[in-house]
Amino acid sequence: MLVEHVFPGVKKKATMPEFQITSDDEEADIQAKMAKCKQCKAVREEAAQLEAERLEREQLEAEQCEREQVEAEQCEWEQVEAEKLEQEQLEAKRKEQEQLEAKH
Repeated sequence: MLVEHVFPGVKKKATMPEFQITSDDEEADIQAKMAKCKQCKAVREEAAQLEAERLEREQLEAEQCEREQVEAEQCEWEQVEAEKLEQEQLEAKRKEQEQLEAKH
């Protein structure tokens, strides 16, 4: 058994029988369980990191879609305004032409 719980930072196996509270087999089992826990933790952390990256990509894609939608609406609005202006100019020319014809 490691004596780290008694002396933090000390990772030596107790050599004196009175300090050894587990057998070598139990110690090996404990070490194997600890290794498995570390491995599981690493897998969980990697999964969490991948999920965070996926969510970030999803957010960026949503923001890009929103920007594109706003741009499309802006272009459509500008097109409508340009058509209105053209119609107003044509109407003004028509009225001007009618006035000229009315004078003659």
